[in-house]
Amino acid sequence: MLILIICISIGFQLLLSALAKFRNFSTFLPIFHSYQFPAIFKNYFFARLLILTEALLGVSLLSLNEKIMWFGICGTIFFIFIANFLISIRLLKGEKKFRCGCGESLNEEHNALWLLIHNFALILILFFCLSETISNTLQVSQYTLFIFLTALGLLSVVKLASAVFKAIFAIEQWKAAG
Repeated sequence: MLILIICISIGFQLLLSALAKFRNFSTFLPIFHSYQFPAIFKNYFFARLLILTEALLGVSLLSLNEKIMWFGICGTIFFIFIANFLISIRLLKGEKKFRCGCGESLNEEHNALWLLIHNFALILILFFCLSETISNTLQVSQYTLFIFLTALGLLSVVKLASAVFKAIFAIEQWKAAG
């Protein structure tokens, strides 16, 4: 059950991120071009392919089919590993904060070191899920809807808490004129 909650939460997050990129493609394209890809990959087609890949990974993690979920976990590990590699290159070039194109807010700058730590933790969690899906078969029961709703609820609480902390931090930095 824990594996399902983790996969569903990460799957929803990938879908939300892909949706943000799709809806604000003109904002995402310069972010995509800022990464150190070979020139052949820096075009409209590969930017759209990245969004499609992220969405497909999200859908595969939401699948209740064990094989599809297994491929989704493997693909997500690879996807995050590549993202970490590209973030590391930017960090080594001296960029400590930049718009990464991850998550729902494409205009928000993220700390590169924090992104690496966050992504590494996600990779470890996904390896745990992978090892559990290999050793046990995925059990789908009458509680599946409850598991989906629990994962969605947990993700919503995390997003709300993040927004509250950002608002508090923004208020503390705000200076009134006069």
